[in-house]
Amino acid sequence: MEMLSDKPKSLIATIIVAAMALAYVFLFFLPGQQAIGELRSQLTTKQQYISQSQRTKLAINEAERKLTLAQQFTRDFRSAASSEDDSESFIGTLTEAASLSGVSNLRLDPQVEVQMRTISRSTIHIECEGTFASIFEFIRSLESMPPVIWVSDINFEAAIRTESGISKEKRVDSKDGEISRVVVTLSTFADKAENSD
Repeated sequence: MEMLSDKPKSLIATIIVAAMALAYVFLFFLPGQQAIGELRSQLTTKQQYISQSQRTKLAINEAERKLTLAQQFTRDFRSAASSEDDSESFIGTLTEAASLSGVSNLRLDPQVEVQMRTISRSTIHIECEGTFASIFEFIRSLESMPPVIWVSDINFEAAIRTESGISKEKRVDSKDGEISRVVVTLSTFADKAENSD
């Protein structure tokens, strides 16, 4: 009989141990695993945030570098750009550069000025004659002028002067070489100080 009485005790002990194990699993282990899973999820999210913020920081640094370069370009442009009142003196400078370089029959054809928010653009078609060397010197002097100048088009043609005007026939001048005609299209930019940032 003692054996029978030991079975219920061991059964009761087994049930108590099993109940404690189940209580541990449901009260501590599973909630702990769930908390660990949530912490891992939060950790992954924060790691992604950190890696993304590092990429964002690099992008911000690059944007700041580009902004600094753009601001420097703007300062350089404004220091080199003429004011809107300088157009007459610029045409005088063109005429002087043409006479110093040795080109002749200078014809200036100013186009309509294009107004933008902070700058204005003036386009001028220039036509002149001369030897290649004198035309080259004239264009070089244009490019070295202080205002911002964009030479957008240059067309060379062989030409000579006749009594009725310019002929497209070739002519070689004995002392200077072949006389050519050139048409240059250039644009100058003026700063509109009242609208500047």
